[in-house]
Amino acid sequence: MTRPEMTGKRSLEFSGWIRRRLADSSTGFCVGNLDWIFWNYKTRRLLIAEEKTHSAVCKPWFSRLMRDVIDPALRAHAEAGNYTYLGFHIITFELAAPGDEGEMFWDGAPITEEELVKNLTL
Repeated sequence: MTRPEMTGKRSLEFSGWIRRRLADSSTGFCVGNLDWIFWNYKTRRLLIAEEKTHSAVCKPWFSRLMRDVIDPALRAHAEAGNYTYLGFHIITFELAAPGDEGEMFWDGAPITEEELVKNLTL
C-alpha cells in the first residue's frame, strides 16, 4: 500500500536557512532540490524526474548538472550496480497536475496521462 501524503505541503524552513546562511549564486554556488526518485526494488529499475508546474522551465544550471553530471554517473554505475537506470526526465504540466485541463510534457514532448503512467511504472 502506498503511504498517504501526510501534510499536503512542504516546509520552507530549511530553504530559508539555506538562503540566509550559505553562499549566493554569484560565487558559483547553486542549490536545488530534486523532485522525484522512482525506484522499484523488486525489478531494480530507477528513474529520476523534475516536476514543473504552470509551464515553468528548469534553471539552466540545474539542467546542465543533471544531464552532464548526475545522469551520466548513474548510467555508468547502473551496470556495475546491477540495476536499470531509466534516466533523468523533466515532467511539465501546463497547469498543476495530471488530470487538470492543461497539457503535459515529457522532456518537452506532449504526453497523455496514460503514457505518463506507463513511463513511471517501473
